[in-house]
Amino acid sequence: MIPIALYAGVSKLMVFDGVPISFGAGPIYYVSNTLGGPSGWGARATVTLVVLK
Repeated sequence: MIPIALYAGVSKLMVFDGVPISFGAGPIYYVSNTLGGPSGWGARATVTLVVLK
């Protein structure tokens, strides 16, 4: 079975001491999964350092 997850989230770019950082979060629902994998509802959060050239 192929794992399928649905995710909808929001993110915000903020600048701290001149360093841009992106924060994101939202709920996730596992429609199908592999044996022993996650199932049902969960959450996802991210923090990403944005590197400028």
